[in-house]
Amino acid sequence: MERRVTLIRKLLSILLLCGLLVATGTLLRADEPVDAILLNTDRLYADRPNLETQLRAVRILKEVAETNGPNIASAHWRLARIYIGLGLLSENADQKKNYFELAEHHGLEAVNARPRLWQAQLWYGMAISRAAQNRGILSSLFAVSKVKEIMQTVLILNPDNVSARVLLSELYRQAPPWPISIGSKDKAVHYGLEAVDREASISALKSLAFAYHEKGEKEIAKKYLDQAFTTAIRPLWSIEDEENLEKCKQLLVTLL
Repeated sequence: MERRVTLIRKLLSILLLCGLLVATGTLLRADEPVDAILLNTDRLYADRPNLETQLRAVRILKEVAETNGPNIASAHWRLARIYIGLGLLSENADQKKNYFELAEHHGLEAVNARPRLWQAQLWYGMAISRAAQNRGILSSLFAVSKVKEIMQTVLILNPDNVSARVLLSELYRQAPPWPISIGSKDKAVHYGLEAVDREASISALKSLAFAYHEKGEKEIAKKYLDQAFTTAIRPLWSIEDEENLEKCKQLLVTLL
């Protein structure tokens, strides 16, 4: 798995050097509805970790965003989502920083265009979190309250959203407790359980296992780790899945 991720990252650098991100010429057809174009970029995004499809989606979405039409927010949040993925793949520190900042920029553009669109809020919050983590612990601490507020907004707009609950669980688990920050192991477990109840994804199971581990309930933590490994029998389709599964393996070693 690690070899596959390393190969993907090397291919990303090669593709970027070849200038695929700055290729010229329109990819939009004048007779194609914008909704259909956006759905096509979703299919390209789902083709991860195929880098060519991700870069093609970036070009298409940039063209949609530049039209300044009613779908501008939908284009921007999708760009934020893709740039987060590219940032996770990159091994170059400057390139990684640039990708996460691009994600943050496009997330903010999406929120400014349509503040009540839950996908805009979600990916803006995700981008802030990734960019802050990449900058270091101090930046992460400053970002905690803002990301928490954004995720709570997501849950108002989309009450059953799993990703927002996973990120809230991570925030409460990793942040120092009051009065320094909002850290709370009980709230980390609470949001982790709510996420797993809605969808037992690898990211939700990993967050819940870590929350229970840090509460000292190691047997319960191991139960959710085992469930994460069972879920991972299916083909992993994202760099996030691989990242979370690797963290699950590291935690399991400490429990054995």
